[in-house]
Amino acid sequence: MWCNHEFPNALRIDLLDPATLRQLSARPEQLRELVDASPHAKQIFIDEIQKLPELRNRVAVAHG
Repeated sequence: MWCNHEFPNALRIDLLDPATLRQLSARPEQLRELVDASPHAKQIFIDEIQKLPELRNRVAVAHG
C-alpha cells in the first residue's frame, strides 16, 4: 500500500478489517487510546473512514 511505503511510521487503522470495525463501532472513543498507544506515529491513516462516519468527530478530539 502506498501510505505504508511513504509513511512507514504512521499509525494505520484499517476499517476493512472486521474486528477493527466492530471494535471501533462499539467504542469510538477507543480511537484516542490507539493514538495514545502510538506516540511515535507522526501521521494517522484511517482507511475506509466512510464506514464509520462518527469517527470523524473523534479524530478532532484525539488530535487536540
